[in-house]
Amino acid sequence: MAYPTEGCFIGTMLPQSFLDDFLSEGVNLAPTPGADFTKVLPGGDVTHDMCMPFVRVVQKHELLPGLRLFVARTKKRWNEEKTSRAQDGDQEMPGAAKATFDLCPTMAARKEPTVRGQNKKKSTNIAEYYNFATSLLGIELRRTPEADPFTEPEDYELSRASPLSGQAPDLPPPVSSKANPVSPLSISQRLRRVSPAPYRHDDTLPAAAPGEHTQDGQQSQLHPFSQTSSTGPFRNPVERETEAGTEFRRSLVSHAHAQFARQHRTHFFQLILANRWARFVRWDRSGAVVSSRFDYVHEPAILCEFLWRFAHLSDQKRGLDSTVSLASRQETSLFEDAVKAFLSDMKASSKDGRPMRHLPGAEITLDPSETYPTWSVQVSTENPGEYTGLIVRRPFTVHSSLLGRATRAYIAYDLRERRLVFLKDAWRIDHPKLQAESTTYRYLKQHEVPFIPELLYGGDVIGSNNKPQQTLSQAYADLDEEWCRYEGSFERYIHHRVVQDVAYPLGSALDEREFLQAIHDSLCAISSAYDVAGVLHRDLSMENIMLDTKGRGILNDWDHAGNKDSRARGIGTWRFMSLCLLENPTKIHDVADDLESVFWVMTYGSLKRFARSNQAQLMRFFDYQTVDPENGQKVGGQLKEGCIFGPRLRNIAFTSDSLQDLIHKAKLTWFGYYTILQGNMDLDSSPLTKGIMLEQHEQAKRPAFWVDLFAKALHAHDARQLAAEQTTPVLTKAPEAPTLPSPRSWLKEDQPETSAQENNNKRKACDDLQEPGVRRSKRLKGLRG
Repeated sequence: MAYPTEGCFIGTMLPQSFLDDFLSEGVNLAPTPGADFTKVLPGGDVTHDMCMPFVRVVQKHELLPGLRLFVARTKKRWNEEKTSRAQDGDQEMPGAAKATFDLCPTMAARKEPTVRGQNKKKSTNIAEYYNFATSLLGIELRRTPEADPFTEPEDYELSRASPLSGQAPDLPPPVSSKANPVSPLSISQRLRRVSPAPYRHDDTLPAAAPGEHTQDGQQSQLHPFSQTSSTGPFRNPVERETEAGTEFRRSLVSHAHAQFARQHRTHFFQLILANRWARFVRWDRSGAVVSSRFDYVHEPAILCEFLWRFAHLSDQKRGLDSTVSLASRQETSLFEDAVKAFLSDMKASSKDGRPMRHLPGAEITLDPSETYPTWSVQVSTENPGEYTGLIVRRPFTVHSSLLGRATRAYIAYDLRERRLVFLKDAWRIDHPKLQAESTTYRYLKQHEVPFIPELLYGGDVIGSNNKPQQTLSQAYADLDEEWCRYEGSFERYIHHRVVQDVAYPLGSALDEREFLQAIHDSLCAISSAYDVAGVLHRDLSMENIMLDTKGRGILNDWDHAGNKDSRARGIGTWRFMSLCLLENPTKIHDVADDLESVFWVMTYGSLKRFARSNQAQLMRFFDYQTVDPENGQKVGGQLKEGCIFGPRLRNIAFTSDSLQDLIHKAKLTWFGYYTILQGNMDLDSSPLTKGIMLEQHEQAKRPAFWVDLFAKALHAHDARQLAAEQTTPVLTKAPEAPTLPSPRSWLKEDQPETSAQENNNKRKACDDLQEPGVRRSKRLKGLRG
């Protein structure tokens, strides 16, 4: 899995300000700092040599009361070492492991009161395997200062002033600050200037990279923080671009991602040690705030205070979600029994005599590993202050990104209704043009929009402070402070939950008819939402068009929806976005973009499921993208344009004649739409052809036209199937199809019927336009919505 490592960090904040803003508890309880971290500095060749001395210092001075600090191992590695120790008769962890285990942090802290009276040597030498579900703090170590993943403004000047000569220069602090720094929380009442000791040469460290030539012709060695990348030193204002720094930063992101994925969190803390230098990091779904580095050996007080304060934080201040707790044994049993019955019915492919569809990923819901405990989640209802308890374990789908919406989908057990439901847990962007998803569902229900999921309950997650849980990092990006540097953009996200009945993805349709029925029903929802409620969906995809237990379509995930008059840009799933949006990211999203997305959903699903031959090579055009050299924006659509104007789709055979005809007719409609939209084809010489194109251009923008087109295709499919049953002996009867509305039941007005001769003339004119000699546009970049 790829993790973002650029543009998500804000820094570098003064360490004392970091403590005052994020770890404000336990201030008056801190012991007199007297810890000596000198022995933590590596004396060998591996990072692990720093671990046990650090643990001993923390335990000796009781800097983490009530928490268990341990040297971490992956469970696989821990089991291997455990087996080896048992064979050798050695009950203690080896003192120097010859590897760094990047699958988990180097050290960690979890809840477990210290048991006094035990043999301290044995206590400190036993390491545990790392469990992301129980860890509270990740401590990341590297033995060399070059591995520092972040930079300071003065690094370049410091590298010139402090060559590795063994002679320490005057104290040059790595950061400077105003006397009274501004804080979004307005709680920084005091500022202790942390002045790190200058770098001192350590013979145990490898030589730094060669630097500039001195006056005597000898080549000096620069300060270890001055390593340059291929693009020059410190091109990114926060993130160090050396190989060691980039590797360490990727490790930090990977571990933070795993921590959020296995716990219910609002934020997470990391402690970074690179040789004698330390930093603090605070993550949330918007980004990460990084402290400036300080020399914890020369000035240990700040590190001691961080550990002491963290130990005295409440679970909520440590980042744990206050609305989630571990489920009881009884709750766990109810959840497991219900999910087992659901999975059994799904495996049998039937329930109560009805076909049972497959829900991809549902099997991992009952993951028995300790990494995924069973949780009790409190979800708000429509009544203020009222909550419903849900029991969940492992999500069956998880968004791949650490930052942003971070959507997680759960099969949950409703304790009140005593049945399984679907829980969507996400962080919605706080934007004036985007309503909360639960609010949109209630609005659509008021306007009686059909074929949308029923909102059982849901809303913003209210924390222990009676306010919605939201991100904080973006507030620091807005500060007018000299320490505040970043590259990228930061948005405010609010924690949101939605509870619905369990639905199934479009890919689980039993056959071609059910596939088309689901898309038809979704078009009905688009039509009614647009014409009656004035709402655009703006994110049509294979994942958002779903089926209920009866095989009818549901248009889900209205979290990007907005008023049809709002001038929103750049919204949608890339694979299914319209040509106009792909070619021109500044285009205003309109209903035609939604309707074209439905066409690409139908095309994608048909190629993947109902093509008579493998079309994996052709389907690559859905993900095609390039970068505009003028502005650096991601653009695409050229290959999709080739599918509309060229013969690619026309030459593919599908398993259903009705589906084949529908794709061909839809393709011709979009051909006419873009022919008129581009306006660079000479149609005056053929009035009949021009009339057809103008009509198709208008039809493509009307939801009712597409509803009617799909309804006719369904009736044609039923007629063919009925004719086949009357002429061919039927051995097994397929499940009864759901009731279908009349072809024009969703049209506001009936369109005038055309004669067979007129239809033939139109078909011939369209076929003529697709000859190789016809001139057509190759790009749509100039289009505007």
